[in-house]
Amino acid sequence: MRIIGILNLQGDVEKHASVFKKLNAEIILVKNSDDLSKCDGLVFPGGESSTMKMMIEFSNLTNALTDFVQKKPIFATCAGVVLLAKTILNDIPTKFAKLDISVKRNGWGRQVHSFISEIDFLGKSLEAVFIRAPKISEIGKLVTVLAKIENEPVLIEQDNILASTFHPELSEHSVIQKYWLEKYFG
Repeated sequence: MRIIGILNLQGDVEKHASVFKKLNAEIILVKNSDDLSKCDGLVFPGGESSTMKMMIEFSNLTNALTDFVQKKPIFATCAGVVLLAKTILNDIPTKFAKLDISVKRNGWGRQVHSFISEIDFLGKSLEAVFIRAPKISEIGKLVTVLAKIENEPVLIEQDNILASTFHPELSEHSVIQKYWLEKYFG
């Protein structure tokens, strides 16, 4: 199995690690470029995107992430999607933004508007947990929509990136994580 890094600067890192360990993945909690260099793929967890952006800069990870995102498999959830979006409404995108999407931070509402919904993914109905989730307002031609709610894309794919505006790590299933591992690591 490949080595999966989980960006360990802020967010629900341990829950992501737990899910991938159950899927027999080797995990590295990434705090610096040395950690990142050992990884075959990377998870950008949910959290608070502005704080994560600041922590990435503080940890001198911007250049390493820019290179990594161009070449290796990425799984982004919630705030991770914001960090990878080429356009963030009312904010400046990161240097490593590769996803050809526009997003609005907290697009589904504030913390009190968090909700659980069902999505259809690969013909299966799955629970999706939305906590201060970003909303994708535009998608580019290379983006594939894998799941929607209320006709809004919530799970997308582009090149080497699988991006979920919700938190699959908080559901009982691991279907989406398994999909990412099988598709990008065989």
